[in-house]
Amino acid sequence: MVGQSSSACIARQLALDAPEAVRSLVLADPARPAQPTPAHLQMVRTVAQPALERYGSGDQAGAIDVWMRGVCGDGYREALERA
Repeated sequence: MVGQSSSACIARQLALDAPEAVRSLVLADPARPAQPTPAHLQMVRTVAQPALERYGSGDQAGAIDVWMRGVCGDGYREALERA
């Protein structure tokens, strides 16, 4: 199992929850818990929570759209299409 940044935390939790499923771990730059900043709290309120609410209601495409607009900006679709 390989994890980098926040996925390192996920890999570590998987190893704790289901050690039989993990043979070895590589944790590259694991994210560490930190006090939330005002910018972080705003991101949670305006992007993460609305995206999770859409996902929870069954609107996966809407959840991805909300997340991508919040992280990458309104023009994210054009950039993805070009790539």
